[in-house]
Amino acid sequence: MPDSINSEAGNLISRVRAGDQDAAEVVFDRYAQQLARLESLARASAPHLVRFEGDVEAASYPLGEQIVIGSDAAKSQITVDDPLLNPRHARLIRQPNGMWRIEDLRSRNGIWMRIEESAVERGCQFQLGEQRFLLKVN
Repeated sequence: MPDSINSEAGNLISRVRAGDQDAAEVVFDRYAQQLARLESLARASAPHLVRFEGDVEAASYPLGEQIVIGSDAAKSQITVDDPLLNPRHARLIRQPNGMWRIEDLRSRNGIWMRIEESAVERGCQFQLGEQRFLLKVN
């Protein structure tokens, strides 16, 4: 068995001698912290939808190829308790070119958007019922 262990994780390079339990725990803790930071960055750069309450971010939802927003958890992937939303209110769909499109699913109140066309781009804001959303795509 070697008398030392070399570890390299991103910017972290450590050498731990056999039998030095405290040093091994420090290396492991630093590695775990760095891994958590990398996972957080990966999540932040993935497409996601942010729901606001006033000017405060209330929730963030990761996006797949398509997602339905509504008031009924059995009928939509993003569920918001809002009397102005239909059970299946709108659907966000990723296009083959990487752009996003939003479509109304025959809702009573439709979709309010801060852009003139229905193509949904990075930074696009839209409103369903009283819920305001921001599409974040890096």
